[in-house]
Amino acid sequence: MSMVAMGRKADGTLVELPITAGGKLDTSATVEPAAGGATEAKQDDMIAALAGGLPLALSAGGGVKAGLVDALPAGSNTIGAVTGPSAAALALDSSLITLNAKIPASAALSDSLSNPTTALLGAAMLTWNSGTSQWKRLPGDSTGVPSVISRKNAPTSRSGSTSLQIQRTIAAFSCVPYVVRVWSSTAGYIALANASSAVADGFTPYGGQVYAIEAGKNLTIEFEFRESYTTGLVVVFCTQIHSGTSLSTVIGLTNCCLFTGQYD
Repeated sequence: MSMVAMGRKADGTLVELPITAGGKLDTSATVEPAAGGATEAKQDDMIAALAGGLPLALSAGGGVKAGLVDALPAGSNTIGAVTGPSAAALALDSSLITLNAKIPASAALSDSLSNPTTALLGAAMLTWNSGTSQWKRLPGDSTGVPSVISRKNAPTSRSGSTSLQIQRTIAAFSCVPYVVRVWSSTAGYIALANASSAVADGFTPYGGQVYAIEAGKNLTIEFEFRESYTTGLVVVFCTQIHSGTSLSTVIGLTNCCLFTGQYD
C-alpha cells in the first residue's frame, strides 16, 4: 500500500502532486495563475497597448488625457504647446555687461535723467538740479571721489555800467539777484532798493541791504538765499544812511561808481 499526495485544481479536479526523487514535494513546479489573474504575458500585452497611447475611451469625451514624452530635445524649451524661457534667458550672467543688456532703456540710468516716474535698475548718486528740473549724477574727480563743491546756477541776465554812475537800475522788473559788484572812487555806502527806476533821497533800502565801501575799493554782495525783488533792483551810492536814530538816506552828487549785477 502506498500514499499519493493529491491536489485540487480550480475546476475541482483532483491531480497528483509532483514528488522529487527524494520523495519530497516538488516546489519548483509551475503554478497556474488564478482565473483572470496577471501573468507575464498579460503584462507584456498591457505595456504594448500603452505604448501607443491611452485607449480612445479614456482620451476623448472628457476622460483622462495624457501625453508621454521620452526626453526633451536638446536645446528645446517647448513641451507640447507650452514654451518656457529660452536657454539664454535662464543662463546666469557672467558680467554686468550681459546683465545690463537685458535692462530696457526706460528703466536704465542716463546722463540727462528726468524726474523718474518708473522703477529704475542701477545704483548712482544723484543730485536734483532745480534750474533744469532734472536729476543729475553727482560729479566726481579723476580719482572717482565725489565733488561736493557748492555751486550756484548760472544766472540768465546781467546789467553793468559802462561809465561812472551814482546809481544803476540793474533790473526794471521783478527779479532774483545772484550777485552785485561795485567799485567806488569815493568812500560811502552802497544800498539796494526794490524799485524799477532811479530813487531819490529818503528812500528805504530793501531788507536792510546797506554796505560800507572804501574809496578805490571793490564790494561784492552775494545772495545766499533766493530773495525776490518784486518791483526791480536799483543799486545806489549814498553819502548818508541815517541821521541820529532816524533813517535819512542821502544819495551822492558825483558819479563815482561802476556797478554790475547778475540775476534771474
